[in-house]
Amino acid sequence: MEYRQRFAGPRGRDGALGYPVRVADWLRMTPEELDALDPLVAARADFMVDESVVYMDGNSLGRLPKATVRRTGAEVEEMWGRRLVRGWNEGWYELPVEVGDQIGELIGATPGETLCCDSTTVNLYKIVSALGALAKGGPIVAEGRAFPSDLYALQSCASACGRQIQYIEPGPHGWTQTGAVVDAIQDGAAIVVLSHVDFRTGRLLPMNELTAAAHSAGCLIIWDLSHSVGAVPSRVSEWGVDAAVGCTYKYLNGGPGSPAFLYVNARHLEKVQCPLFGWLGSRDPFAFEPTYEPASGVRKFLVGTPPIISMTAVEEGVRLVARYGLSAIREKSERLGDLFIHLARRELVPRGMSLRSPEQSADRGSHVSLAHPDAYRICRALIEEESVIPDFRTPDMIRYGLSPLYTSYCEVQRAVEATARVIDSRVFEKFERDFAAVT
Repeated sequence: MEYRQRFAGPRGRDGALGYPVRVADWLRMTPEELDALDPLVAARADFMVDESVVYMDGNSLGRLPKATVRRTGAEVEEMWGRRLVRGWNEGWYELPVEVGDQIGELIGATPGETLCCDSTTVNLYKIVSALGALAKGGPIVAEGRAFPSDLYALQSCASACGRQIQYIEPGPHGWTQTGAVVDAIQDGAAIVVLSHVDFRTGRLLPMNELTAAAHSAGCLIIWDLSHSVGAVPSRVSEWGVDAAVGCTYKYLNGGPGSPAFLYVNARHLEKVQCPLFGWLGSRDPFAFEPTYEPASGVRKFLVGTPPIISMTAVEEGVRLVARYGLSAIREKSERLGDLFIHLARRELVPRGMSLRSPEQSADRGSHVSLAHPDAYRICRALIEEESVIPDFRTPDMIRYGLSPLYTSYCEVQRAVEATARVIDSRVFEKFERDFAAVT
């Protein structure tokens, strides 16, 4: 099967991504030609890549940067192996704040507002509990189809503080509608918790607009940036976002189980208190005082001893994103998604798949979701028979993650071709319907 159709994206812009072409030339390009002109093409060489595999799951676990192999090896061998406990006074102690500030640059935070620590769930619990003391009376508003761990953390917070949770259910397309969020805000919300990019559909919510709407109604707003950090720019400080959380193992390529981050706007930092008092979040840990006194600034949100080796891996991933720049990354993300949707509409929708992500790139993060009644078995066949790795989300979605630093336009074409072959050959029918432990 040959996909040599010329791609006409829905929003081609003259000179976007620095391509030395006019719009008319862009509309006539093949995936091979786009790869040849890709300003980010060199970034792929910065990652461990098996060219026989088309990896479409960077929205779940990013690839391994080569610099991370070197850095973590040196951290283990030199710092742990030779410097031993002296490492704490040779950079380890300050790492959560330093890596936090580097992540902060990517989300538009000012220095001292971001901390690398714990997991997204733990950080969300800490943030909601801390800001709850500043919020007016009323419910916590959340998306009814948000990532479950977010919902579980909010349910735990609500139980502890005596607040109710009001859920915003998805609209007819399967994602949260901006108007429904505004209605909930104006209906007396105290705290609003939203995902910048929906984990199922890739729907991108307008952070600036909804933050302004929340503040105009006198409520606080917290954003989960897990599916946008490293792929979609944001300006949390400029837009007045009250707080945010996110993970580092997706587009930041921090590795499996890498520590997450939290952000608290500077105007709140001296007013809030971490609900879980931690030794390293105290004013003077090595005074070993029996009564807790919080550290100043964002450091008060530290709880346990930071996972140093994992945190150095996060730092290398963050440096890669910063080196290539979020503007170029976002431009390529949009084009990859536009190309995927164009080819999917042409080749996969007629084969029984349906688009579950927004068509317009301005409303979409960096993954595209397609639905099919046999999505799980098709996903397994793609992985086992075609060496194309997307992921499955219940009940019927296959997510194709488009990580601009290492995903090529030709890989988008190969993924669509492989999906069409799996459906046409019905090879997916040999796979069981029973889900694996991780899908």
